[in-house]
Amino acid sequence: MGFDISREKLAALREKYPQGCRVELIKMDDPYREMPPGMHGTVTGVDDIGTVHVRWDNSCHLGAAYGEDRCRKLYGKEAVDALFEKIVGCRFRTCGEMEDWFREKLEDAVPHLEIRQCDSINWEVDNGITEIDYSTDCSFGEDIFGMDYADFTIDYIRDNEKRMYITYARWN
Repeated sequence: MGFDISREKLAALREKYPQGCRVELIKMDDPYREMPPGMHGTVTGVDDIGTVHVRWDNSCHLGAAYGEDRCRKLYGKEAVDALFEKIVGCRFRTCGEMEDWFREKLEDAVPHLEIRQCDSINWEVDNGITEIDYSTDCSFGEDIFGMDYADFTIDYIRDNEKRMYITYARWN
């Protein structure tokens, strides 16, 4: 096998897969143990050749070899809470740009993501029911981040260039 890995790539792997984070197996070719895609496990470390060592939920301790096997990091509700804080102050031209921002930050860990503008919020603003300018209905879908329904709302105002300036993001 013997893959060479740069110091920068090794540092990036260690940052991406810290000890204790959860991962999902994408592909592993092990002649001695059946390791089906979709299996989850907990990272125990990343060694000097880039192998991500995992304690899999089937009690097996096997590493995902750099350049050979593939796993992806699973994100929990807490990671999304941190993104809700980071998105405040960001500007987007479209809801699609916001979706792309979340996908990039979550490294495509979300199979379903929908962000759409709420038409009904304008009526609520006009009638003094709410103090926000605009709001979006958002969802990561069902059974993700340990939640039955991972629905959330993003509030924003429009700047002079008609971009959405995010003022608040929260779970529903």
